[in-house]
Amino acid sequence: MITGELLSPTVADAATGILHTAATIDIDRVEQIMLDTLPLVDCPLKHTFTPGLYTRQIFIPKDTLITSREHITEHPFVVISGDISVFSDNEQSKRYVAPHVGVTLPGTRRVLFAHEDTIWITFHATDLTKPDEIVEAVTAPYCNKYLGGDDPRLQLWREVKTPQILEESK
Repeated sequence: MITGELLSPTVADAATGILHTAATIDIDRVEQIMLDTLPLVDCPLKHTFTPGLYTRQIFIPKDTLITSREHITEHPFVVISGDISVFSDNEQSKRYVAPHVGVTLPGTRRVLFAHEDTIWITFHATDLTKPDEIVEAVTAPYCNKYLGGDDPRLQLWREVKTPQILEESK
């Protein structure tokens, strides 16, 4: 996850402007620029399991810019707190101010910018109980065309990080 915390307000405003005005955006290119120029930020995850349902909660700090993986399942999401701008190629640019309930459609990949500390929750029908396996089951195989598939920064979403991922992402 990437933060705009160290950026001037002008840069943060520009990021928000892009999310609200671009007709289309190359999310891989945005992600590459983010990873090459902005410091990494911890966006803590909380995992909850009930029979047949996995709930994934992410905390996105204010001024953080992140990208998602491409979703292959339809599932609900809830923004329970915060204020966040969202862009994806298959839906219009939007700004969600909590509380907000929505549905993620298959094929959705997002760029998100948190105007305030934000908590975003997704719900996935599954009997799996390992977060990494669930992510692989509900998202498309992924390789950023500008970074290559072996870039360890693209593995930071994993619950279990190998020493190589931790060392190379610094």
